[in-house]
Amino acid sequence: MNSSSRRHTDGKRTKASPRRVPLAMARALFAVAALLLIVSFFQPYWKMTLQAPQYPQGLTVQAYLHGLTGDVDEIDGLNHYIGMRPLEEAAQLERQFSPVMIGVMSAMLLAAMFVPRVWATLLALPVVFFPPGFLLDLFFWLHHFGQNLDPTAALSSSVKPFTPPVLGVGKVGNFRTVAGADTGLYMAAAASLLVIAGIALRWRAHGKSAQSAAAAPAAGRLGASAVAACAAVIVFSVSARTGADGAAPRFDIHEAIRAADEGATIVAPSGVYDAPIILDRSVRLIAERGAVIDACGRGNGVRITAPGAELHGFTIRNTGASLHEENTGVLVLAPRAVIENNTIENALFGISLKNASGSIVRGNTIVGMDLHVARRGDGIRAWHSNDLIIEGNTVRAVRDVVVWYSERVALTDNHIVDSRYGLHFMYCHDNVLTGNRLEGNSVGAFLMYSRNIMARRNTILNNRGPSGYGIGLKDMQGVTIEENAIVGNRVGIYFDNPPMFEAAHDEFRANLIAYNDVGVLLQPLVSQVAIFENSFIENIQQVGIRGGGELRGNELTRDGRGNYWSDYRGFDLDGDGVGDHPHRVEGLWDSLVDREPALRLFLYSPAQQAVEFAASAFPVVRPRPIVSDGAPLMRPAHTSPTPEDESDPRCFALLAGALLTIVAITLVGAMTSFGPTRRAGRPTKSHTLKAEASR
Repeated sequence: MNSSSRRHTDGKRTKASPRRVPLAMARALFAVAALLLIVSFFQPYWKMTLQAPQYPQGLTVQAYLHGLTGDVDEIDGLNHYIGMRPLEEAAQLERQFSPVMIGVMSAMLLAAMFVPRVWATLLALPVVFFPPGFLLDLFFWLHHFGQNLDPTAALSSSVKPFTPPVLGVGKVGNFRTVAGADTGLYMAAAASLLVIAGIALRWRAHGKSAQSAAAAPAAGRLGASAVAACAAVIVFSVSARTGADGAAPRFDIHEAIRAADEGATIVAPSGVYDAPIILDRSVRLIAERGAVIDACGRGNGVRITAPGAELHGFTIRNTGASLHEENTGVLVLAPRAVIENNTIENALFGISLKNASGSIVRGNTIVGMDLHVARRGDGIRAWHSNDLIIEGNTVRAVRDVVVWYSERVALTDNHIVDSRYGLHFMYCHDNVLTGNRLEGNSVGAFLMYSRNIMARRNTILNNRGPSGYGIGLKDMQGVTIEENAIVGNRVGIYFDNPPMFEAAHDEFRANLIAYNDVGVLLQPLVSQVAIFENSFIENIQQVGIRGGGELRGNELTRDGRGNYWSDYRGFDLDGDGVGDHPHRVEGLWDSLVDREPALRLFLYSPAQQAVEFAASAFPVVRPRPIVSDGAPLMRPAHTSPTPEDESDPRCFALLAGALLTIVAITLVGAMTSFGPTRRAGRPTKSHTLKAEASR
């Protein structure tokens, strides 16, 4: 009996071990496939290169599951002329939910490690069909965009609807496209193959039953088909990309301009071109990514003398450094020019417009020379140029952005940083400043000798030079400053001299003036200024008068509403949102500092505290109030933009949540799977006693 019992036990172990090995291998394959899927999310899945004789190195775009990289803007710019929609508009839903999709599929693979083979097969199949599903979805969007061109586009009549290739080579006009899979898709295909092998192993582990024996060949055929399909994809993609060559003749940009007809479009391929480029014809000059105009330290980069000429997408660098000659990256001497999406670096002056009315300066990046601020040139200069649009530019390390003797100029959504004057207006009328960000300059904006200026919804931050004005006004008439965020400057806004005519009034409303050394600083004679519905929050000195005194002839309330003051100590019994007692801006220390600015050295010192304590304890030494707000607001009233980062981390937060779910499933599965097996393989105490008794 002892021998038969031992043989019976050995027989059970012998039967179990062949099934346990393929089961463990299948689990390992599922785990590796899940890891490959997660890593593939951070790799490009697809790559397309656009080539033409004028594009010897090509334009390239790479598609990740969550977005596009590469020469997207350049390709969109070319597609715009034939009426194709921007690439970023494709597959928005797929890109948004791709982190969740990858996380769920990886979690399903890990769950498949610990469930019966039928459920494991169902859970793992989405991974098998994911790579071809990606290619089908990509084909749908390329077909949809290529077949639905805008008939109103400039070149739509010369291009018939087409479908860009998903894999392989395609041609439209003189443009050749080479498309193929990239690293991420290869990794997803490898994960698919591993899953197929894992499914086959799971069925093989139970292969002695008739049902399993019948199902195993079907699983094998499915695996063989998937292997063949993925191998064909990889071979076809590699062969297509290997066969693409980009040899092209040398492009002469100067000769192309001379030979072009009026209104023609010239596309300059990647390469370095000698400056100066003279645009003396009304042509549209468009750059491929990598097209550089290099002045080599002499003269100007581009000179535009033809009305209506356009310059798009170039890098322009290394102008001369002569202030006397005003060496400039782009010098515009004709009306209606368009300067768009260029990068101008190491240039003395960035873009200069002289008698260039009706021009557009949009989306450019301008970086000045590494010189002392007094030796720098202006980032953008407009001189005797009316009806300009200066929009969406980034300007850094220059002297000023200057508008002189120009009317009806719109400056919108520009970012100007690390310069002297962010914006400097002189003798300009009927201009608009909207949505600009002026940050880290000596002065944010200084407006002089102009009338009818509107400054609205600008963000003016941390301008802390020797004067450090957020906004400075001198001899202005009819200026309106509203809904701006003026934060962290030495002086939030500075008024120098009243309007020149009694009929003119300046209006300052609905602004956020916060955390400045001085919120509003005025000259004693300033009058005819309306200051209402602003929010004065935690400025060291809310209002100051240079030289001391009392402010008269100005309006601090309108329609029964004044300003919000963070240091107001009143109350609102009737609940109408307006304080029941006036707010008086007064302080002995502030009055002393207004008369003697050198006393600011003792700010926050015991000397300041002693003076303020004496003023509160002995009212006889309390000074007259600088201003008195008869209707102070109980809550901030500004509607200005908030200077905060608006990045959206939801995509990677979802991916992190999916990874945590995967870890949890793995731990639970390991505990439920290996725990019982370990106990089953170890004889219990009762079995041991029975065996000894049988002996």
